[in-house]
Amino acid sequence: MAAAPAAGEERGEPSPEEFVYGEEDFVLQPAGWDDPDSAPSRFDRALLAGWSDRMERGLFRYRLGPMPTRVLPGPLRLVAQLNEQRSAERRPPQPVRSLRDPFDPDAFNFTRLRPAELLLRLRRAGGPGPPPDPLLVAINASPLERGHVLLLPEPALRLRRGWHRAGHHGGTVAPGQGRGPPRPQHSPRPRDYGGPGVCTHIPLQGRYLQQDLLLAQERQLLRGECGSAPGTGVSTGVSTGVSTGHRGQYRGRHRGQYRGRHRGQYRGQHRQRGQGLTRGNAAPGPSAYGQLPPGVAPPPCPPGAAPLRRCRCRCRTWYSPSASRGSRLAEPPMAPLPPPARPAPAMAAAPAAGEERGEPSPEEFVYGEEDFVLQPAGWDDPDSAPSRFDRALLAGWSDRMERGLFRYRLGPMPTRVLPGPLRLVAQLNEQRSAERRPPQPVRSLRDPFDPDAFNFTRLRPAELLLRLRRAGGPGPPPDPLLVAINASPLERGHVLLLPEPALRLPQALTASALRGALEVALLSAHPGFHVGFNGLGGGASVNHLHLHGLYLGRPLPLEAAPAEPLGPRLGLLRAGPATAFLFFATGPAALEPVSRAVCRAVEHLGGAGLACNVLATRGDPPAGPGASKDRGLRVLLWARPPRFGPKVGEPFPVAVCELAGFLPLPAPPLYWHITEAEALSAIRQHLLPEPELLRLGGELARLLES
Repeated sequence: MAAAPAAGEERGEPSPEEFVYGEEDFVLQPAGWDDPDSAPSRFDRALLAGWSDRMERGLFRYRLGPMPTRVLPGPLRLVAQLNEQRSAERRPPQPVRSLRDPFDPDAFNFTRLRPAELLLRLRRAGGPGPPPDPLLVAINASPLERGHVLLLPEPALRLRRGWHRAGHHGGTVAPGQGRGPPRPQHSPRPRDYGGPGVCTHIPLQGRYLQQDLLLAQERQLLRGECGSAPGTGVSTGVSTGVSTGHRGQYRGRHRGQYRGRHRGQYRGQHRQRGQGLTRGNAAPGPSAYGQLPPGVAPPPCPPGAAPLRRCRCRCRTWYSPSASRGSRLAEPPMAPLPPPARPAPAMAAAPAAGEERGEPSPEEFVYGEEDFVLQPAGWDDPDSAPSRFDRALLAGWSDRMERGLFRYRLGPMPTRVLPGPLRLVAQLNEQRSAERRPPQPVRSLRDPFDPDAFNFTRLRPAELLLRLRRAGGPGPPPDPLLVAINASPLERGHVLLLPEPALRLPQALTASALRGALEVALLSAHPGFHVGFNGLGGGASVNHLHLHGLYLGRPLPLEAAPAEPLGPRLGLLRAGPATAFLFFATGPAALEPVSRAVCRAVEHLGGAGLACNVLATRGDPPAGPGASKDRGLRVLLWARPPRFGPKVGEPFPVAVCELAGFLPLPAPPLYWHITEAEALSAIRQHLLPEPELLRLGGELARLLES
């Protein structure tokens, strides 16, 4: 990057995106403060996506969460915000001795930034006038707000802090390089000497502030136009640890005896050192405030009360934990506000309650044949060149994680390869097993869609990332797909691929849905992007048609192992923990016939009373790695006896990931002590006997030849 590169640069780190803009990108009339997130610009999307990605990668000095914010009484309406982490963890300011201190190469400066800390390289193309020198947009490692960045002239110039005159190209030059004495420019002012500057290397700072939005929405609260129903505002947890919830006495989703995600005994996000929430009268709670829009804080707490916090789960409710168990505060509870004047906006046929104003909506993603990545990066450097699809998906996914739309925050998870010839990959994921939605009861392979059970028409718009639509060949385009977050993810980037939810299709694979999902697999440049399907009786948890998209960080044996031929279009793959039927697509033109063949085989299995799982992955031709240097898509089909409901004593559920050799495990003892033999024993209880599987393979080969 620069003259003094940072040591320890990690392999596969992101680098700054080249952002070329012109006069047509200038936003002369931005959105109003009543709806500031309604139409983000191309620059906003690129900056915030990169910023959220770096936050997920842990490149900041602290994780920026919701911060208590209030408006000081008075005519100026000053906005105060509590940010203890910044004051405690930011880099100490450099000593400054005079207004003309020269650049000090031995002190911290921006030539030492890692490439991953740079988000954008801004360059203007076209008028008006000569373009300014390029700017780098870098994260501020001690941010004030989401999107807080540094705007850096070329760090290698080593310009000291202060005002610099623009040269004949309109850029920034060092003192003595321009004509005439330095003079101020009409641009954002850096913190000059004598002010609270941290570094003597010239940066400018950009960040997103929401004071006016906060004031407008606070006025709405006072008029009763948003928030929840009135309550006493007091959390009154009882001696057993079962709390009345985070909204006082309000008899809603978080009421006292509700045996759901937020009960006191629940050992999840809302416990406090022991048995649930604190007993006794806690600090005044936000029952009068309820679910506030993003960036909006409730009015300040009374003296002695603990600061309000925002629930990190999907409810987004503000609550006030007490300082210690059994503590009692002398302050009386706040008076409740009047009930809301109008209901919250609805999403679709089955709306989700509590939709927040200013939530993101799915991005329209139109792709063509030129977007297919036919030969992705190898496993030696899987993150070297993400595709347009990868960038859009992961940026949206990271943004939703920052907004708290998942059931838990996904951090680094312990992963190990089990000793043995199959090299099964085990991963510890306690949160998913504890906090995911319980699977729906399934009674048969032909269960119809149930509108009263959970289904994907109930997703909030913010849970949708992309709306995929193909323009152009080869062949007629598949039906559009929605890409939604999986609220209980296995890995970063774990998403759901949904045919139009309003069609209310049951969980039975169709050729159109499979073809669209296979095209999604070709849109990714990551070698570990897989598409999976769990049928009814085969691990599906929701009876509404969906497939999974998942990034894995390690190769699986079934990607390269040779298969035994059963027919011209069908093979038998014995690699991995479970024998599978193998289909292979050499490129985009082969996706349609392969999709039809797989779905014919799935229908045959259903007619025989068997459940199925399907996985699509990048891989070698069926003959193995030596047959051709070009890889394609391997589509694996597992046939299995249907299993309805959990089996007592089963160490882990078996679905498409486990059949492929990736084992998400729910408990540390199981993770640390399980052996390959024990894992294979648990998986193979769900498989067909070898003779029956071979007989079925002959039937499928004859079916596909006819």
